[in-house]
Amino acid sequence: MADNSNIEDEEKGIFGRLFPLVAVLLVGGLLGATGSYSMTIEPAALAVELNMESGPLVDPTMVEFEGELARLDFPPRARRIGVEGKLELQCQIQLDHSLICLPQSFELPEHFGLFADYFLHQSRRLTMSETLKDGSPSAGARFPLSVNYRLNP
Repeated sequence: MADNSNIEDEEKGIFGRLFPLVAVLLVGGLLGATGSYSMTIEPAALAVELNMESGPLVDPTMVEFEGELARLDFPPRARRIGVEGKLELQCQIQLDHSLICLPQSFELPEHFGLFADYFLHQSRRLTMSETLKDGSPSAGARFPLSVNYRLNP
């Protein structure tokens, strides 16, 4: 008997596979999960080798975020189930000073997707300074990033 699971996945397309994730994010936001939390962003301990086609790998202390990092939120589902940890990413500043990131790891591998997907969704709102702290253009710069998600008691 032939395995049709790959055919079914191809027929669903990207939207069919993403719908459950979108539904979870929307329901979590609409339910207005409450609770206290803190989240800090700090340089990653070790640079991850990643070829994003261009741009120098820079020390994460050289990049500057514009606007408020407070706009980033703790994943509502993680808050409800009491999960916290550190997400490691490799990021690149785009020509329009937006940020793209590739998640690399999470302290608790079983919750990697929960935190990685939510950070990628939230990070679309972030913009970066036009220059690095040394005055050179920031567009194209790549850097490692660690995001610590911690629940407050």
